[in-house]
Amino acid sequence: MRDHRESEAAAGIANLTTIARIRAWLAGILELEIFAALHHPQYRLLWTSNVFSSMATWMDQVTRGWLIYELTNSSFQLGLVRGVQALPILLLAPIAGSTADRYSRKSQVMVSLVVDALLYGLLAVLIFARSIEPWHVYVSAVFMASVWTFQQPSRAAMVSDSVPPNALTNAIGLNAMMFNVARITGPALAGIIIAGWNTGGAYAVQSAFYVLAAIWNLKLREEKPASGGANGHAGHDEGFFQSIVTGWKFSWQNTEVRTGLLVVVYASFFIIPFNTLLPVFARDLLGVGAKGQGLLLTSMGVGA
Repeated sequence: MRDHRESEAAAGIANLTTIARIRAWLAGILELEIFAALHHPQYRLLWTSNVFSSMATWMDQVTRGWLIYELTNSSFQLGLVRGVQALPILLLAPIAGSTADRYSRKSQVMVSLVVDALLYGLLAVLIFARSIEPWHVYVSAVFMASVWTFQQPSRAAMVSDSVPPNALTNAIGLNAMMFNVARITGPALAGIIIAGWNTGGAYAVQSAFYVLAAIWNLKLREEKPASGGANGHAGHDEGFFQSIVTGWKFSWQNTEVRTGLLVVVYASFFIIPFNTLLPVFARDLLGVGAKGQGLLLTSMGVGA
């Protein structure tokens, strides 16, 4: 009996030692210069929130396409459901940029995360209840694209709010790294979950990820008002829609910005849309199922 207690105590001490070593190892990694932005508490909270939301976003790249293809067996509707997601982005993006300049960015992101969590949760319930219809997928796609459009400018601006200017480049780099790590792991995780528990399980996990993202976002303090504006951000002396026009004029007149926008437009129209048809390749041509589709998208993240 005594020997048993001594062995348990020794095992407990060994576990504590292992945990201490892991913490020391992680602390050593965070001391590296490439993780300098994570030393700022506000950025660390924002970065953690972005990890969960990015995971859910990349999981949706697999889940939504697989779900609509299962329901309709139509490659046309597979493309259409992605097309309707592009409409809110095209129509609302200019408004979202001005909104991020004028109103609380934290609140806008918070509302977006909560709406996403509810919509993903609702889809999971409908799938498990065997009540899901194609129109549910279309309507949820429009709503999710709309809130995503308002979320992204605020998130991007919050990066500069959370670190001093000399750490901004490092913070942007860490965001890009996190985005591509989520791009690697998110689709693979979605494929594994769909293979084991269907698309309802994947949407349930995505909803949980958005809840976690909202919790971390809630911990952020409200950004400090910038000088020169009545409501907290510079440039409020001109009208809302006038600021949109001003932004478009600047974007087109500035050579670097215009070139960057044209590159993104070209890639968005002629390169990136190929992944819309990955469910067709994965299920009908390659016979590898949802898990294979997830790995196909994961390979894009590895390349990035």
